[in-house]
Amino acid sequence: MDGSSTELGKSIIILTPGFPISETDNNCLPSVQGFVQELAKQIGQHRIFVLSFQYPFNEGCYFWNGIKVYSAGGKNKKGISRFYTYRKIILEAYKIIKNNNVAAIHSLWLTGTTFIGTKLSNKFSIPHIASILGQDAKSSNIYLKFLKLKNIIIVANSDFSAHVYRKTTGRKPNEIIQLGLNLDSYKPINSFNKCYDVIGCGSLSKIKQFDHFIPITLALKKTNPEIKVAIIGGGPTYNKLKIMIEQNNLSKNLLLLGSINNFEILNYISKAKIFLHTSKYEASSHVMLEANYCGLPTVSYSVGYHPTNNLNHVCESIDEMIQQIQLLLKNPSTSNNSTTPTINETVTAYRKLYQF
Repeated sequence: MDGSSTELGKSIIILTPGFPISETDNNCLPSVQGFVQELAKQIGQHRIFVLSFQYPFNEGCYFWNGIKVYSAGGKNKKGISRFYTYRKIILEAYKIIKNNNVAAIHSLWLTGTTFIGTKLSNKFSIPHIASILGQDAKSSNIYLKFLKLKNIIIVANSDFSAHVYRKTTGRKPNEIIQLGLNLDSYKPINSFNKCYDVIGCGSLSKIKQFDHFIPITLALKKTNPEIKVAIIGGGPTYNKLKIMIEQNNLSKNLLLLGSINNFEILNYISKAKIFLHTSKYEASSHVMLEANYCGLPTVSYSVGYHPTNNLNHVCESIDEMIQQIQLLLKNPSTSNNSTTPTINETVTAYRKLYQF
């Protein structure tokens, strides 16, 4: 822990839409969990206050890995219920600010969290940092229309999200800080037993476009009838994907593995030869970094964060993805000249913005 930080007694308020309900809630925003854990390691657990708007669904205070968390229990309700959620967060923040030397307010996502963070920042003259972490940089984010962005330190998590934010708002983010991997949380991986030729991972939502796996697998099957492709994840398109797999006679070639504990995902990814990411929008993509960490080449569209190395292959169409995967299966990558961004580097960069 930094000695000067201890003497000054400075604290941070983190505003987030959701936060794990307990230490075993591993699949709830794992990248946020990693960030908060590393921040606690660097500045101390008692200097961090997490205020969660929507999840957990029950209101109240609890401790997570020694860090005090308050949940407003908003349950993603809209209308007047959202007003009451915001009010609860503000009242809790007032108590924290009254009793602690709060150096900065850090809002995650440019949504209601940043809206409330701005109000708190203005009232108490506390620096306000807000992170772009998903689709919040897009023009569909209504909060961007009335947030006073010039008064906020805006941080994008990739060149891609920075570009989208600038296109939407006409403003550059103040900083670009990649959200790195929390390597301490991963179990040892076994990358020798390759069960799958291609693997994908993510929430089975429309924006992830996992239906693109169908034509890709069909094309790969023509030259390799025994091709093994797998998808990790659950979500609203699961049943549709299952039906499409059956209709195209791909039950032996394209496997839906369902949701898997976040700590086990790397073991599954490491058992594949190629990581395929079909999402049409990705601010950063933690899972592509995880694939790189396992030594897998990634095939994706031009979204998210792409370290400059020989493992990442950006494509413009399904046909191009098919060609790239076929090429990689014939000529596997044997080297990785990249280093994986770490959560330690991420937190160190944010601490400069916190000014302690």
